[in-house]
Amino acid sequence: MNNIVKVQNHDVAVIEWNNERVVTSAQLAELYETNEENIRKNLSNNQGRFEEGKHFYLLKGDELKAFKDCVNNLHVVSERAPQFYLWTQRGASRHCKMLGTDKSWDVFDCLEESYFNPKADMSGLSPQLQALINIELRQNQQEKELTAVKEDIRDMRDIIVLNPTNWKEESRKLIVKIAQEWGGYQHIQDVYSEIYKSLDGELKVSIGRRLTNKRQRMAEAGACKTARDKLTKLDIIAEDPKLINGFISKVKDLAIKYGVSLKDIA
Repeated sequence: MNNIVKVQNHDVAVIEWNNERVVTSAQLAELYETNEENIRKNLSNNQGRFEEGKHFYLLKGDELKAFKDCVNNLHVVSERAPQFYLWTQRGASRHCKMLGTDKSWDVFDCLEESYFNPKADMSGLSPQLQALINIELRQNQQEKELTAVKEDIRDMRDIIVLNPTNWKEESRKLIVKIAQEWGGYQHIQDVYSEIYKSLDGELKVSIGRRLTNKRQRMAEAGACKTARDKLTKLDIIAEDPKLINGFISKVKDLAIKYGVSLKDIA
């Protein structure tokens, strides 16, 4: 446990537990350029998406004591800490997806290649043996990646399926939860605005202009101002199946990015 691995511009002390490489919350926070509070928040807000023994190890009691004895020269854990989290490659990947920043994605790619799956030194082996080892390593990596994809699909299934007859209400629930991830209920309108802006750009439309035109037609038809003011961009979207599908897609994208699901809300 005395090796140092270079991950971009960070020196990462190699830590192993249960015969696999792991990282601490502090290491993850430093690498992803966030703080340990966000790492803890990801876990507390998404308990169902982290499985002990797969995504993390929670050390307590004798296990924690043994770990402290192994890493006492690395100063990664306080002597008084009652418990300690260690994150596996899958756990680090899960945090990367939840943070969703360009930096976290770039760092995880390097972390995966340089730290979790370092290339073995085969300089003394024959070319034939090196080729066989490389084939096996690629197969093992492909199996890991396929397993991770299947797990992500299973974890996100309840996000991806929105009831088409109740899309407004289910989307609203997700948007409220996303706003909380942004900092609170005051950001609900900000989330809607982000979705509308993205929808306008992708579908080459102007929902705002459509809303203005619809209100003008209502005025010409004699509708009162109260009725016209009650009309919203969401009402405009509801008139166009293409916009409905686009809106739902944008909500799903944000929900997946911030690890929010209808299951969490129910």
